[in-house]
Amino acid sequence: MTFEELLSYTRGLEGRVLRTLAQGAKFRVRVDKHRLVYTPESTGTERPHTFKFANRVFEKFLKTRSFRPGDYRDISKNASYMLALISMCSESMK
Repeated sequence: MTFEELLSYTRGLEGRVLRTLAQGAKFRVRVDKHRLVYTPESTGTERPHTFKFANRVFEKFLKTRSFRPGDYRDISKNASYMLALISMCSESMK
């Protein structure tokens, strides 16, 4: 999977309620021109994730294959959302 494939897959998820892997927290996602925007159901407050940092999480995942958000704290506070997207995209490619 490439980052572009992940973005393409994520565009197809817009409007759906998704869940994080670790906590099962509900969220929605949309893809803007230069960022992913996550909206947790619990707060309704948008959490932007620029492609620069989302791609860093993606690249680290490819190296570690870790689905633990804490392993990405040095990169992003939004890793739990990104990891959920990676997991769903991976499953869809099987």
